[in-house]
Amino acid sequence: MAFMTDCIRRVATLSRNQLLAESKRLVGVEKVHVARLLAHLAEIWRRKIHIDEGYSGLYCYAEDALNLSESESALRCRVARVCGKFPGVLESLARNRMTMTVASMLSSHLTAENVGQLIADCEGLSKRKAAEYLVRIKPKEPVSSGVRRASSSSDTPDNGLFGSGAQRRSEDGRSSEEDQNDEPNAGRPESQRASDTSQPARSSSKPIEAAQPDVFNIRFPVDRVFMEKIERWGEVCGVDDVSRNFATLFEKALDIALKKKDPIQRQERRKEREAKKTAAAVSAETEEQVPSSDESESRPDATPESSPPKEHSRYIPDEARERVLERAGHQCEFVGGSRRCQQRSGLHIDHVHPFGKQGSSDESNLRALCEVHNLRCAEQEYGESFVQSKIEARRVGQGRQAEDRAGLRQDPNEPDQVRERRARYQPSLRPRASLWMKQGRARAVRLLENRA
Repeated sequence: MAFMTDCIRRVATLSRNQLLAESKRLVGVEKVHVARLLAHLAEIWRRKIHIDEGYSGLYCYAEDALNLSESESALRCRVARVCGKFPGVLESLARNRMTMTVASMLSSHLTAENVGQLIADCEGLSKRKAAEYLVRIKPKEPVSSGVRRASSSSDTPDNGLFGSGAQRRSEDGRSSEEDQNDEPNAGRPESQRASDTSQPARSSSKPIEAAQPDVFNIRFPVDRVFMEKIERWGEVCGVDDVSRNFATLFEKALDIALKKKDPIQRQERRKEREAKKTAAAVSAETEEQVPSSDESESRPDATPESSPPKEHSRYIPDEARERVLERAGHQCEFVGGSRRCQQRSGLHIDHVHPFGKQGSSDESNLRALCEVHNLRCAEQEYGESFVQSKIEARRVGQGRQAEDRAGLRQDPNEPDQVRERRARYQPSLRPRASLWMKQGRARAVRLLENRA
């Protein structure tokens, strides 16, 4: 406090030219220090040090450990990743030739082939000029013309989720209000915040209105209890950003509610159960009426003994999973340094002593980890190259299985006649891969033969 007071007094004694020159010098110093911070964040991200410290992402580390605001954390982390891949961007930032906003806009356009040209062309450009330049590289679809009335902030409460409608987002992925305010309700009186629903909200637009032939916009105010339920539902479903995935979460909740409460669905399930019971009873009566000699001789010992459970199995019963999650408080149990990971969504059940190294599946050897720390622990146990090779092999295997189901992958041992027939129909089968899944391979071939 005393230092800043003395600084203000010294600044007050500067002349006009000294004040302007010192301000320009400080901007240069600030750019250099910000570039150094970005270099540090890029190296932390490359080494995954933030994950070892108990943070599920670089953004969480910047916000919690470095005490940066939400907008500062998002922008710096995004630019740090770009600088880690393309150091030329960091050089332009340090020399004050490019702003971080423009560098963030370049993140989705930079490649090893065009990085030099894009950096040279975007140096010294403002956000608007950079957007116009990038549009020439990657054009966007024009919106349909139209005029509509925009509701004021006092008409509809802004709770950061629905608010007064969709917010216009800038090129770096953040809305105009997010650029100005760190909090959704910043600058608003307490009586107008989203948690206060004592007064009915006045809105110039309808709560439900058609946006497209099959798409509707839904707007309604909610209280804090509702938001807590939505956030908890997002954790259960493994969704971090609730505001951007609210429609998916709401649809899942409606499906579960309708499955339990809808009398039509209950009746359909009851009919299916009764039909299965009737079919089973008829089958049992038929077997009793016409028993075979082998069945009559082996009837006393007809019930086979259940096979003993495997001593070393990866199978974990649902009851054990629930107890492990309850013991962990439904939160990632990874502890880095003195901090425990705060991730509560998308939790995995992990073996403390790895299963691949003869670790058991007992509850004492199980823990709850988020996806990031589960992968990190695997890399520490087996090595990053081994884990990445396994992930790639799994992806290739899934692709081959999909090709096998669609009948698109060739078998070197198949007869020549089958290979010729495959070569004849394969060009028309690729765009109809879903046809194999829905109607069966034989029927799909017959349909294609008829069309040919």
